[in-house]
Amino acid sequence: MLLNLCTTPLVAITAFLFAFCDFEIFPLPYPAITHKLVDVPEEKIPGPSLPLEGTLARNNILREHAVANLFAEQVHGSESVAIGPTETSVTLLDRFGYLWVADRASLGSQEGYLLRKEPETYIGPGRPLGFKYNAASGHLIVCDSLKGLLSVETGFKRFHILANRVSLNSAIDPGSIITYANDLDIASDGKVFFSDSLNISTALNRENYYDSFWSFLLSLVTGYCSGRLLSYDPATEETHVIANGFWSSNGVALSSDESFVAVAETNCFAIRRVWLKGPKAGTVDTLVESLPGFPDGLSRGSDGNFWIAIVGLRSPVVPLLKYKLFRFLLAWTPSAIRPKVPDPGLVIKVSPQGEILASLWDPTGERVRGISAVEEHMGRLWLGNLKGSGVSYLDLTHQQSR
Repeated sequence: MLLNLCTTPLVAITAFLFAFCDFEIFPLPYPAITHKLVDVPEEKIPGPSLPLEGTLARNNILREHAVANLFAEQVHGSESVAIGPTETSVTLLDRFGYLWVADRASLGSQEGYLLRKEPETYIGPGRPLGFKYNAASGHLIVCDSLKGLLSVETGFKRFHILANRVSLNSAIDPGSIITYANDLDIASDGKVFFSDSLNISTALNRENYYDSFWSFLLSLVTGYCSGRLLSYDPATEETHVIANGFWSSNGVALSSDESFVAVAETNCFAIRRVWLKGPKAGTVDTLVESLPGFPDGLSRGSDGNFWIAIVGLRSPVVPLLKYKLFRFLLAWTPSAIRPKVPDPGLVIKVSPQGEILASLWDPTGERVRGISAVEEHMGRLWLGNLKGSGVSYLDLTHQQSR
């Protein structure tokens, strides 16, 4: 409370002073020191949220039924969850770059998972975000926000970088650096579609891990619509930009017929469709927009519909993002008094046509909160946790029988 009383007048005075001087001559915080604030295009400014009613109405499904915070003592900040090639284990990558495996086991009268005592390997330094097994090779394909697109070989003894730069023959942004690899999906032919979210790299923080969330916040502040969708072809080892201009491209999921890639445009509260085949090939349109929160991870369910992880709800300050001064002050506001983003547990299900089919809530965040990824497998919905500890899952079979 004392901190709030002392710093709030300071922020107000700072705002007053900057209103009457050229505040843009001052640098942004590291690692965005060399970046300047730009105007956000009018079409990117989010409109009002869809009302929280009908299929979006708050419920207690996650709060009452999720198996929450598995392995919370050992695993911190696993943004995603991947199901092992044998389907008898789950793989996690923590914020430091350690790879953990939990094996399916019988725990008394129930089936559960036991985490192995030690991590299997270390793929740092860096910050692993989205990852998925390649069914054909058995390799774990990883988006690392520092190093780019990685492949961890079967047995976890070795990894190598698949791509950290766009190929010179790409029609868009040839030779450009992959600054912030984030999430991915793998096509039936082995081609990897992945997001390069920002033009601000991650930096090591005081807790000794690469803070991808801070870089995301700075990208929100600068206003650059630098997010891209890329493809990596293992046959040619080439990386091409498929689409660009996203205000933070994030979750990636192929449609069941692979005619389009769904891409979360986080700062716009929207999911876009990047068309690969058919009469719309090469174009981008909107699957769903005006979401009630920031979409993070994205995946295709067993029925061909899409699961969207909402990492945080909209803040009342969202309408102010169009103002450079507000964004500048937001960047320099101490975290203790920075406007907080509500982060209850929320997953939304949408059809390939953009119809909202269901929502799963923990409205208070008591059991599950800040969901960063969602992965369905054999009747279970696994939930990643970028900023917290452990992971969770929901038994969908139980829900369907209700």
